[in-house]
Amino acid sequence: MAEFRIENTMRSTVLPWAAEPVNIAKTTAGMDFLLGEITVVTQAYGPIDIWNHVVTTPFQVRSNGAVLTNWAATYVRAEDASGNWDYNLARHRALDPRFVWKLDADFEPRADFPPENTATVDLSGRSSPITTNILNVPVKISWDGSHWIDVNMPTNRPDLALKFVCVMDEEGNKSGEASGSWNQHRFRKGDFYFQNGNVVTRVYKPTKLTFAVVPNVHATFYAQPRLLDERVK
Repeated sequence: MAEFRIENTMRSTVLPWAAEPVNIAKTTAGMDFLLGEITVVTQAYGPIDIWNHVVTTPFQVRSNGAVLTNWAATYVRAEDASGNWDYNLARHRALDPRFVWKLDADFEPRADFPPENTATVDLSGRSSPITTNILNVPVKISWDGSHWIDVNMPTNRPDLALKFVCVMDEEGNKSGEASGSWNQHRFRKGDFYFQNGNVVTRVYKPTKLTFAVVPNVHATFYAQPRLLDERVK
């Protein structure tokens, strides 16, 4: 065992960000995007729980004054003025609530997709990639025949995003839940399950895939979080 002491010669720089009013609206594409008050709650360490922070970021999307409940902040990159940053505000270690936070949020619809925004592809008997077009944008689908589906929209357009909707098996069972990874322009999904009453069944060989190409709207917020008292367990 050895112990080292090293002088830190770097001085932290606090960026001169100014917090915006709570519920300030950012108007883009004819819609209003709002961020309510951010709260941070710390809670005592637990031997079976790594989540020692609870961060609440109440986003809201409105159109003509009406709340669009099918829209959400899908991707959020957060940074505090001292230089800490994270994606989607992981709760096990929050950013520093003493400083102003900058949130770069990408908003997308998560349900109720218009028919012209969706496409269904037959996967049965496919062993090579499929390419189709939706909204004049090419989308490439690769299927390994048993488990993983890779879908890629080869574009860097910031105003569009790709969404997994569901898969269907040969008996017509639909699964809208899956594990895997995704970003704005691609997703890789597997482990499909559907529920019938209290019975959960795995979809081993999907025969159809439904996906959507949806609008993506970016908005940036500057907010001063409020640190609440430690949560009592």
